Amino acid sequence: MSDLASDNQILTPASETDVVALVTESRAQKRPLMPRGGANFQTYGYALPTAVSPVSMTGLNRVLDYPSRDMTITVEVGITMRELTDQL
Repeated sequence: MSDLASDNQILTPASETDVVALVTESRAQKRPLMPRGGANFQTYGYALPTAVSPVSMTGLNRVLDYPSRDMTITVEVGITMRELTDQL
C-alpha cells in the first residue's frame, strides 16, 4: 500500500498484512490514521481533519473460529452485526 490517502480518502485494507503495511507507512510519513466503522454516524461530532486518513475495516469481516458447543465466536473487526447474526 503506497501513497497514503489524502483529503480523507478512505483506505480499505483487505488483510492483516495490509493493515500492518498501512500502519508502518503512516508512521513513516507521520500521518495519523483513524479507524472507521460502518459510517452510520459520520455526521456526528467534528469534521475529520485532512491530515488524518480514515481506515475502513469492512474488508476484514471473516469468522475466524466458531466452536458452537463453547458458545464463543472469534471474528475480524469489520464484520457487521447482520453478518454475525446470520452466522450464529
